Formats: sequence, structure tokens, C-alpha cells
Amino acid sequence: MVSMNKSRVYVGEGIYKESLIRLFRDKGIKTSPYKYDVKIYHRKDHQGIIVKGEKDKVYGLLNVLKSALFDSITREHKSREELKKLGDSTLHSLDELKDKFEVKEYVTVEVEFPFNSKVTLTNINPNEKSRLSDYHRFIFTPEELNFIKKYEGYVSDEILKNLMEELIYDRYKPNDTITIYNVRLSGKVHVHPANVISSNHEGLKLKVKENEAKVKYGSWVSEYFKNGEIIYSINTPTEFFKDNLRHWDLEVDVIESPDGNMRVINKEKLHERVKKGIITSKLGNIALRKAFEITKKN
Repeated sequence: MVSMNKSRVYVGEGIYKESLIRLFRDKGIKTSPYKYDVKIYHRKDHQGIIVKGEKDKVYGLLNVLKSALFDSITREHKSREELKKLGDSTLHSLDELKDKFEVKEYVTVEVEFPFNSKVTLTNINPNEKSRLSDYHRFIFTPEELNFIKKYEGYVSDEILKNLMEELIYDRYKPNDTITIYNVRLSGKVHVHPANVISSNHEGLKLKVKENEAKVKYGSWVSEYFKNGEIIYSINTPTEFFKDNLRHWDLEVDVIESPDGNMRVINKEKLHERVKKGIITSKLGNIALRKAFEITKKN
């Protein structure tokens, strides 16, 4: 693993900027807006960052991020532009180009921040005047934020958390339309329009196409009811934003048949994602544990 102690990182503007700078500095990594080896941009949808630079240094930085943000999800988008600029008709492959010119390989890696990563980053750089962060602006409406501010100085963290969840569930009324963003580890996003059946502290009950589903804020499991079966989909804890729900699908599912028999599926897909480094082994183990806990519920 490449040491990042002698490298410099540029962190662009965005809601995670200060948290990332503090995280890197705590790990002995210098940040600079002028001279740097790795550059970080924020995604426009606030769901993560884009990391660019020399491959070894980028992956050295990713190791730091993954150790601090266990549920972060990474996908590489390789860039060969530097090699193509050195094109030579006598060479037959990009690998030969690299060997001849000793060109460093540059990569672009997308890093997504699911629920726990966002919470960790918020806690790394807390607001000294408020327990609300920039992240909360994307969850709550201005009216809801003002309501929370009235009480945050007088209640415990647990009570404040319960108050936030109550506000979230109260916003949904029967027949409301909401969008579910089910993000696959491949990067593909499945968009599911849904109608609200009911909403309370036990979660949102939804109609998705011709089937019903149950989704709970911060839960690792979403339930789908189809043809007499219950599909327990293991995902990162579901986030509730102002007009949509979002989570990352962790591949593995549990199928409960009408007779109560249960089986776990797609374990191989999950293992493959861990092997490729898209998710951490810790996140993969949590997903498997959640699946097998469901099989033992009866």
C-alpha cells in the first residue's frame, strides 16, 4: 500500500469538504488548493465524491477513506488519455507504451457515501452551534429544520433522533407519490415510483407497481411482497430525502415462500463485489449477517 504521508490532496467545494480535510489531516495527509497529487470533486447530487490522480496515490487515499467509512462504495473509471497522447505506430499495445515512456497511470474513481458514511462525516466535523449539518438540509424542509432548532438545545441526542424520524414519517400521507432510488453496486440506478399506503414509526408501506413494499428509515432491510412471497432485500440503511428514498442494493436477498421456507440468494454476487474492491469486506459481512438473521427470525 502506498503511503500518503508525502502526498497532497486538493478537496473541492461541497458539503463534505471540511469533514474530508479534517479526516485526511488526522491521518497525516496534507491538503492543499494549489499543489496536489490527488484531486477530489463533489458529486452534484451530494451522494459522494470523484477522486482523480495517479493510480497508486488515488488507491492509497481510498484505503484511508475505506478504513474510516466502512460502507463507502468505489468504482474506477480508467483514463488512458495520457498514454494516447504519446501514441507511437511502432507500438502494438498501451502496455508497451507505458513501458517505453514510463508514463504514470491516472485514474478516476467514484466514491459514494451511503447512510453511515454521511453520519460519520457529519460527526467528524460537527457544528459547534448546532447538531444540524449541511447534510440535514437535504433531508428536511426549511419549516422542519426550524421546528427542530426550537428543541435541539434542550433534548438529548436520542430524543432529537426520534423527533427527526417522527417529522420524516409525518410528511407522508396516503396516496402521496414518492420515488425510490435503488442504486446497484454496478452504478446503475433503478427508479421506482411508489404510492404511499400508510406511514408511521414502523415505516412506510408502499404500493410499487402491482406489489406492496415496506421501507423503514435507517433500516438495512426492505421488504417486498410478491406472488405470496416476501423478498427481504438487504441494502445500506435507507435514507429519506425531501422527495425520494435512496439506498444501495447489497446484492444478497432472502426469499420467504408462502409455506415459511427461507433461502438466501445472490451470495456469490456479493462476494464478487467485495473481491473487486467495490465494497469493503466489513460491509459485505454485515450484509450476510443481516440476511442470516432474517432466516432465524422464526
